[in-house]
Amino acid sequence: MLSGMNRDFLEIALVQVERHITRGEVILACQRARVAASERIGRNIALSRECLDLFEHCQRLHLADRDRLWMDLENANRGLKARDAPPTSSEDTTEA
Repeated sequence: MLSGMNRDFLEIALVQVERHITRGEVILACQRARVAASERIGRNIALSRECLDLFEHCQRLHLADRDRLWMDLENANRGLKARDAPPTSSEDTTEA
């Protein structure tokens, strides 16, 4: 189970990765436009295409990181709720 400090860290990391994803979308759009413009005028696009492939790979890593952080945070919150919940009748060992 994660402490409150660890949950805070996950939330901060999640905000950061969301910023990276948002910025990555802008970078990808710009690079795609560069590739298309270069291709239209007949330039060699090999290097531009390599950069685009690299940017797309980085974006996939950011998305995977975000998904992992969300899962970790949900698990942490679920654990916190389970810890704070009152015992169920099957957990209650007191005799009536």
